[in-house]
Amino acid sequence: MATFVNETATHTTVILATYNTIFLTPFHVYILVTPYSGAYFLNILNLGPATVYIRADPDPVPSDPETETLPAFCADNAILVPDGPAGLRVMAERFESGGNGEHERSEGNGDNGHEQQTRVTVRLVRG
Repeated sequence: MATFVNETATHTTVILATYNTIFLTPFHVYILVTPYSGAYFLNILNLGPATVYIRADPDPVPSDPETETLPAFCADNAILVPDGPAGLRVMAERFESGGNGEHERSEGNGDNGHEQQTRVTVRLVRG
């Protein structure tokens, strides 16, 4: 299980173990780091329900072409992180369930539905 070490209003630093399950709050940036120095790989599986955005630095932005998009129920294996202490930043979008059983995605911060956390699993592979 991952260890949370530093939480601010918009960022949480997570020190990764080999296998991790992390619940992402919408539009909150999680900085994934290891206790090791040097390069490593991450395998990330997005268990949903929302899309996850990934970027090394700066923070991920959904509309930025440099930000990787990982839709719900998809995985990205072997993400190279060249410098262990710098980490990798991940952020989930807001996912709201409409009253008619359909799901709506939103990039706004309005409170018009039930907000859910997005769950990801992260596997650390030392390079």
